[in-house]
Amino acid sequence: MATYRKEGINPLLISILTKKDLSEIPQSPPPSMLPGFYVRQVRKNISKTDKSVPERKHGLTCTACGKKGQYNLGTIAIDMEQFLQKGDSFWHKAFQCNGYFRCRYCNSAGNWQISRQTILFVNFTLMKSAMTGIKQDEIVHGKMCTYDGEKFRWASDAEEHHLRKLIEEPGNAWIWDRLGNLYLNGGRPDLAVAAFEESIKHDPDQTESHFSIGQVLLKAGLKEEAASHLRRVLITANKYDRLDRSDLRDLLTETLFMLLDIFEEMPKLLEFLPKADEIIPGCLESHAPDKTVILNFREINISLDKFEGMYPLAELYMNPKYKKEAPGVQSNYSQQQNTGRFGQKKKKKAKKKKKKR
Repeated sequence: MATYRKEGINPLLISILTKKDLSEIPQSPPPSMLPGFYVRQVRKNISKTDKSVPERKHGLTCTACGKKGQYNLGTIAIDMEQFLQKGDSFWHKAFQCNGYFRCRYCNSAGNWQISRQTILFVNFTLMKSAMTGIKQDEIVHGKMCTYDGEKFRWASDAEEHHLRKLIEEPGNAWIWDRLGNLYLNGGRPDLAVAAFEESIKHDPDQTESHFSIGQVLLKAGLKEEAASHLRRVLITANKYDRLDRSDLRDLLTETLFMLLDIFEEMPKLLEFLPKADEIIPGCLESHAPDKTVILNFREINISLDKFEGMYPLAELYMNPKYKKEAPGVQSNYSQQQNTGRFGQKKKKKAKKKKKKR
């Protein structure tokens, strides 16, 4: 019999992380079984770190045990093509949500019956949006897909998809990073940081995982630890090829702004930033006689009045092939990774820095 837990954990995740047989893992694993250097600290400050995911609780019934409860569905996505077709199986095909949760009583996941109130809420919201033209944050039109194009109704189903792949490739840092994003989107920073830590264990240069760890730790109030990982983002970015130019630039810019939040003053930030001898030789252009890499902070103009004003500094840490002018300044990164980490509150952040300056 499973133990009642407010926040469930997949036994398969514990099995893969700890390399223990699944039969050795309880049906409802306690948080103490999660490995990782930062997991306990993040859980201690989870009320701070999960504020990025709004509380959008709806009634669900677990079909595995019959228990009812309120669960945070996160963002609901409706496939309008399927929605307009109606039919008995409409909700199974059109409805998705990205909140990560498991039954508090039996720790089952993915076996849910949606309440009538939630169905009425979705129908009313869609009708209101169609009549007024005003988009709702809680419900979006479209599909949520994993990095490999698969579509799942519940975040726990997508999790299972990732874990099955990790059974075959436990050392694949990229899949661990994608799994971490899924947890982060789903309001479980504790599970996310465990996945991100596993990612950098297999690939110490996984730039996005370092970024995500730094982001979570900063929200948890662990500034020194966050700064260490954000610094690694700048060191490893020059050879990272998973993002296109504009997305990588925005990731680096967001990294710099987070570091500025930590150090508060630009001189202190510049003193902390990686210097030439920490960057892999040959990754940046250099005209020095001894072929050493040069990061010349004095020859760039930085403006803290807007997000793009940090671009010149961010570009110093990019591979030369990314230095060609990119059209526009909008980033697709949050859409590609489904994290919503960039493009949010940029103007507010820039104004904040302007006041401090």
